[in-house]
Amino acid sequence: MNVGRVIVGEVTTENEPVSIAGLTPTSITARQDLVDGLKQWRLWGRLGWLDVRRRYARTVIGPFWSAISLAVMVVALGSVGSGLWSKQASEYLPFLAAGMVVWLLVSSVVSEACSLFIASTGLFRQLRFNYSVMAYALVWRNLITFAHNLSVFVVVSLVFGAPCSRRSRCSRFPASRFCC
Repeated sequence: MNVGRVIVGEVTTENEPVSIAGLTPTSITARQDLVDGLKQWRLWGRLGWLDVRRRYARTVIGPFWSAISLAVMVVALGSVGSGLWSKQASEYLPFLAAGMVVWLLVSSVVSEACSLFIASTGLFRQLRFNYSVMAYALVWRNLITFAHNLSVFVVVSLVFGAPCSRRSRCSRFPASRFCC
């Protein structure tokens, strides 16, 4: 016996995706969508890369504009913060730069994720692909920008000689091996 369900005026069987507002998913479950979307790495990688190129198409230095503004902000906040908390600039600026770089990644992913599916509605109506592809593209393009912003941390660490040894606190993290 095949039991159907009624959603938005349509009767479907349990084995096929439900069309809501003209959008038909390619997967039945969220887990299947996430796995199938991850397998389409060429698509979301290309979408993320093209979005970065589109954002900075008419600029000379591209995504390094955000890195330059981050560097200015780190220097400004670092000079004020080191004076307020009586810290040496060589001790305070690398930690501030690391925190600001990671904060920019987290805040941009969260703020862009809020409108991700609304902004992609037109694309979903024209093409049929997994919804998670757009989420992966969002994370990928923000990781590309993160890599550009990471150059600020590397420069600050090299200029101010951030303490990084096997016994220091930052050596507990695997990523610190690449920066120190």
